Amino acid sequence: MVKKEGVSSGDNSFGIVSVVFGTLSILSLSVGGIAMGIIGLLFALKAKKRANNKWAKWGFWLSVTGIVLGVLAIYFLVNYLSGYLGQIQGLPA
Repeated sequence: MVKKEGVSSGDNSFGIVSVVFGTLSILSLSVGGIAMGIIGLLFALKAKKRANNKWAKWGFWLSVTGIVLGVLAIYFLVNYLSGYLGQIQGLPA
């Protein structure tokens, strides 16, 4: 078995970072949350290449969930604000 130089099979650093960014993306639910989800997703994919372990899997799914929830939150916010502004414009002055 040939080991790559500088990379140990027990290194979970990319997986842990992906879990942290995935969790933060779920908690923020904004454009910043989407950005953190994308960063977490990139770290999770990098961690899966190094060592496909539970940290990489959890980081991947938390990041994907954070991105989806962030997009949904922004969609509903824009939809709500457009309806609200439409009501304000319809009021007599």
